[in-house]
Amino acid sequence: MKSIQSLIPGLLFISAIISCRQNKILVQRPEKGMDTYVHEYHPNRNFNWDTKIAVMAWTFSGTPGNCRGLIRFDLSSIPVRAKVTKAELYLYHVTDQGNNPQHSQLSGANAGYLMQVSSSWSADSVTWSNQPAVISESQVVLPASTSETQDYVVDVTAMVSNMVKQPANNNGFMIRLQNEDYYRALMFASSNHKNLELHPTLKVYYK
Repeated sequence: MKSIQSLIPGLLFISAIISCRQNKILVQRPEKGMDTYVHEYHPNRNFNWDTKIAVMAWTFSGTPGNCRGLIRFDLSSIPVRAKVTKAELYLYHVTDQGNNPQHSQLSGANAGYLMQVSSSWSADSVTWSNQPAVISESQVVLPASTSETQDYVVDVTAMVSNMVKQPANNNGFMIRLQNEDYYRALMFASSNHKNLELHPTLKVYYK
């Protein structure tokens, strides 16, 4: 009969295999300022200071203009060879915008796209004029809101899996309306918002 001591190495090996096969989870919020939006009416202005991520088509002093959101998460703690089994992006509506629009469908559906960004950008310098390029093939649909205060949970498994396997491809996400005809809007809280629970959150499950 084998002794307990002789069985220990084998048990540790089996335990390691089981541990590798179990799901782990990374709950990530963007570092403050790694989410922002760009504004067509102010093409050279940076909005990294704002407490919201504006995704909208509106008029400003009578002139039409669009806004698109940008978010990037740090995924470097996930091993490159890990298998991402599920990834969900949580976006929360803004609660303190005063007279500014929340989710709006004044002129039609405010459905949007969540798209993978394919070029680098910096939150403190990105503007409408230098906004990054995106990949439309893997985009995810954000359905039209059912209320002005709706929160969203978006399945981004395919895009995050690509970002993990090829870290150089992790340039984050862009959020834009499907139809950029005013007046439509999706308004989300940014990482500058005073309520930490409203910050964009990414949950990644991986093996």
